[in-house]
Amino acid sequence: PLPEQKRIVKAIEQAFEKITEIETNKKELEELADKVKAKTLGLAIRGKLVSQNPKDEPASVLLEKIKKEKEKLIKAGKIRKEKQDSYIYKSSDNLYYQNNESINKHFLFEIPKGWQIEKLGNVCDISRGGSPCPIQKYLTTSNDGINWIKIGDAKLGSKYITSAKEKIIPSAMEYSRYVKSGDFLLTCSMSFGHPYILKIDGCVHNGWIIIDHIEHVFNCDFLYYALSSDTIYRLFTSLSTGSTVKNLQIDTVKSVCFPIPPLSEQKRIASKIELIFKQIDLLN
Repeated sequence: PLPEQKRIVKAIEQAFEKITEIETNKKELEELADKVKAKTLGLAIRGKLVSQNPKDEPASVLLEKIKKEKEKLIKAGKIRKEKQDSYIYKSSDNLYYQNNESINKHFLFEIPKGWQIEKLGNVCDISRGGSPCPIQKYLTTSNDGINWIKIGDAKLGSKYITSAKEKIIPSAMEYSRYVKSGDFLLTCSMSFGHPYILKIDGCVHNGWIIIDHIEHVFNCDFLYYALSSDTIYRLFTSLSTGSTVKNLQIDTVKSVCFPIPPLSEQKRIASKIELIFKQIDLLN
């Protein structure tokens, strides 16, 4: 009947209005959740997320150990002394700077007592992947193949890389870079600067930057969240090269001024972040 048709149309339109309202609210909630997560990381990297414990071994002790170990390796001829074209200093305003005009304006916050600021390349090994060419010549489905880890194997928003869709023959390793579970990868082109933690061994192409030997100075989870922060990402962005397509270079990653808390505090920070993120995700 016509009267019922009108009632049906009205009911449908009211239902659609509610659906649109729900979808709008959900989108606003997701945007708010992202902002809260970003704010959490911002507080974490500035030492304002958890309280400091004066009993923690200060980060300066860690850095001194690394410095002495490097000096031994250089003296033994196992590694080369890298040219230091810039250095970090603490100004009278209690802020840390690098003697590089393009970096000075970006690193402008104080750090708590017990923390240190150091160039990432001075405390970690940073390298770039390599690609055997043409790659089709080296791909294999054999059981003895080596994982060929590509950007497509990393899901945006995921913390880990757990599998690779393709494999390469073992002899291709000499043309690439072999990485191990626990190493960090950074995308260095297109959607660059996103960190991932490896859960598999394999080889990576030159679209990846590798950060390894972190265990003496960084808690793995803290480093992941620090690299995920807007502070570090903006620094990567401002220093990246390329007019249209930005590319992240090894020297850029090596020269980034990085805040280093005591290891015990790093663990507390990472645990606090994960707790907050878990509570935020429950709202979604």
